[in-house]
Amino acid sequence: MDKLQTYYDRAIRQNSTVEEMKTAIQASLHHCFSTDATPRHNFCPSGPDSWCFFKSAQATGEPPGPHASRMRTQLDHALLHEHLQPIYNRLSDNELLSLCLRHATNIANESLHSVIWSKCSKTKFASAK
Repeated sequence: MDKLQTYYDRAIRQNSTVEEMKTAIQASLHHCFSTDATPRHNFCPSGPDSWCFFKSAQATGEPPGPHASRMRTQLDHALLHEHLQPIYNRLSDNELLSLCLRHATNIANESLHSVIWSKCSKTKFASAK
């Protein structure tokens, strides 16, 4: 689960539009379900510099190699797809991702609150002036 959270975080931070984020989020899930028998790399980015070993190998014309040794996080599609896909669909909601474009996250709010409370002490009374 920690790795899936990291992949989701990267998909949001490394993309600048909602559609790019959605594609990257779905790529992170489908990539993890991929096997030699059923490669699921249709959402993965193409090109020789791709983080996906399969798409990178395709771009350079080399054989991709076995999934078992190249994958960091392999998930059982038959067991987990029906549970994880609805969650990823909710996490890929346009409204939710549009908030990420404006950097409207809890971390930004917490940072703002820490600046305000560093200027305004909670233990000393101060007037508006």
